[in-house]
Amino acid sequence: MSSEKGSSLAVYSYGDLCAATKNFSERLGSGRFGSVYCGVLKQKRKGGSTMTTQVAVKKLEGLRQGNKQFQTEVSTLGHIHHVNLIRLLRFCSAGDQKMLVYEYMPNGSLDGYLFGRDSSGSCPSWRERYEIMLGVARGLVYLHDGCRERIIHCDIKPENILLDAGMPQRSPTSGW
Repeated sequence: MSSEKGSSLAVYSYGDLCAATKNFSERLGSGRFGSVYCGVLKQKRKGGSTMTTQVAVKKLEGLRQGNKQFQTEVSTLGHIHHVNLIRLLRFCSAGDQKMLVYEYMPNGSLDGYLFGRDSSGSCPSWRERYEIMLGVARGLVYLHDGCRERIIHCDIKPENILLDAGMPQRSPTSGW
């Protein structure tokens, strides 16, 4: 792992992310630009202990952009910090292999929660639905008006709204 000049994001090698995802064995979902896999990153701390962080690794496929354009987009996404948006943590750009490493959202997508495809089979209350809608709206307002470089999210749908452990919704800055 290294750090890209001018960026707060860590850069991982393809091998690092293969190991973290157990060779991309647990697919969480897929979207227009690739598939998302569950992974665990291990980091050594001072004193010799190891810290693990569960992540979602999006393996990009079919991109027709150059490395410089990819680096520019990663830099822009890496500066976005809002409570209702999933944070980009790291990335990989090794030849044709391009991957984005995001925070992991343990409760899956909103479509699974709304339509009973989650593990509990429960349906959200009207209050929970309201809180989810409010969080999505806050995230979009931030992208459209609060960012230094304004971003228009063109793929808002229940599959792209993810729920963290406390159930607050988080949207990726781009569609899964």
